[in-house]
Amino acid sequence: ETDCIQSLPINLIIDGVILGFVPELQACEDNNGMANFDLTQYETPIANGQSGLGFSYHLDLDDAVANVNPINDPTNFSTDATTIFVRAFNSSDPNGCFGIGSFDVSVIDFDQITANPVNLEQCDPNGNGVTIFDLTVANDLIVDNPIFSYSYYTSFTSAETQASSGLITNPEAY
Repeated sequence: ETDCIQSLPINLIIDGVILGFVPELQACEDNNGMANFDLTQYETPIANGQSGLGFSYHLDLDDAVANVNPINDPTNFSTDATTIFVRAFNSSDPNGCFGIGSFDVSVIDFDQITANPVNLEQCDPNGNGVTIFDLTVANDLIVDNPIFSYSYYTSFTSAETQASSGLITNPEAY
């Protein structure tokens, strides 16, 4: 009886997709309580440094796992608050390894924005009727939500039309 032992190296390759964290997406409502979302805007953090990935977006976890019923246009998706399931896969082999993640989308109700004018007051140290205001201190008084961006204009008409001629380019020192 002869015992024969032979050692050979084995290369074990694990080809998986590990997804990164995606924060909640928020958007302002339209007139019917819905909002439009570009679900693709967070593909870079979802990819978590991996390249060569494709993505599909689903309303149901089982659909994401089975790779069926993707959202038709993830760049312009209209919904109310819901959970989105994203399937990230190797774009050269869509039926191979994949990862599933989820994130929430929420709709900001316009009622959160104050309809009352915000008054800013400060002293005129020179007594000449002119002083510099930081208009951005009103941001949290208008709505306390970091999703909003603000632009300031010299007239209501300029604000409605977003006319560049009325845009205040330095609202921190106006």
